[in-house]
Amino acid sequence: MNSKNLTSGNVRIILVDDSEFDDGFIEIKICKSILNNITSTGISFNNNYNDTSITKREVEVLKQLAKGLNNNEISNELNISLHTTKAHIRNIFSKLSVSDRTEAVVVAIKDRIINILQL
Repeated sequence: MNSKNLTSGNVRIILVDDSEFDDGFIEIKICKSILNNITSTGISFNNNYNDTSITKREVEVLKQLAKGLNNNEISNELNISLHTTKAHIRNIFSKLSVSDRTEAVVVAIKDRIINILQL
């Protein structure tokens, strides 16, 4: 098993490459973006949402956001319209009390809504 560490201040992300996972390491640039967002903005995880309010489809969209896909790519991947994709993203931002894609992914990972090892 191989691993890589990204560290900034008191925050560390460990990336694990294990043969049981098909995709190997998650995109380093996404992790660096998440790490930078945590440390530069001082995100506070407020848990002001109800776990059950995040729909199954919104979780699917969050997973695509975590992969770094843009709105068109998410629409194609999930076979939904661009308008529907944008609506899901707006709803996710509102439910998680966040203002951007990176922050949404950070909160979703932290609160175990998505698991980056299962993307």
